[in-house]
Amino acid sequence: MSKDKGVANLRASLQELARLGSPVDLSVADVGRANQTENQDLEIEQIGGVHESHIYQLKDGRAAFVAQVRIANQTNKPIYPLEMEMQLFWQDPTVDWLEPRRIKVNGRKKPNYSYQCYRFPDGLQFSAAEVVNHVIFGHRMLIPNKPIEGLLLATGGRMPADLKHGQTLDVALTITDSAYTEHRATIDFWVNRVVYQPKPVRANTVNFGGMDGPPVITDSVQFGPGRCETGFSVDLPLSGITPCTKLVE
Repeated sequence: MSKDKGVANLRASLQELARLGSPVDLSVADVGRANQTENQDLEIEQIGGVHESHIYQLKDGRAAFVAQVRIANQTNKPIYPLEMEMQLFWQDPTVDWLEPRRIKVNGRKKPNYSYQCYRFPDGLQFSAAEVVNHVIFGHRMLIPNKPIEGLLLATGGRMPADLKHGQTLDVALTITDSAYTEHRATIDFWVNRVVYQPKPVRANTVNFGGMDGPPVITDSVQFGPGRCETGFSVDLPLSGITPCTKLVE
């Protein structure tokens, strides 16, 4: 086991003991945490405000992870990321990284078009330009002196019942490069236990078809302000629409 992984395991164990009510000193792991960020060839830095990196609860109880990071190659040669993982302390530690998806939009007043985005199961979505998942899992070259910034998005298992709203949670993030060198950092997530409900504000023309036909959307559906944007194809039954969820902190 590497030194970095040992530090992460120690902190995860201490967090679990603290969650169960045992008096522990988390500063024991903080010393190792401070040391693990020094002299790294690939620097992984959390950026943004307190709430920018957060965990929120999906409708089915699973966790959704949004982390804002800056990744910088500190060497004089390219680094090729191979894989990425997060280490969770709870019983269902499965992490599924979101993949980009292409959304097709059919409109009456302008030609059909499509766009790429990342979308959580509840509908919350981000444009591909905001997210860096595809940079890591696409094994793209990380060039020296050209850091990348953006969001890392993932879903996990069910959030523990005793994980309180408003608390912070340290999660170890590891990127492994093509030389099988591990680059590790700790992300501080703010925990949000609110389950968001969709709030559509306007829907375009709805064609109820013939006597036997189901209702269909004949144009896109627009939602309120925010970073979410959604378009639905022609002839999509209303029963199959999952509206975009707007995240409000």
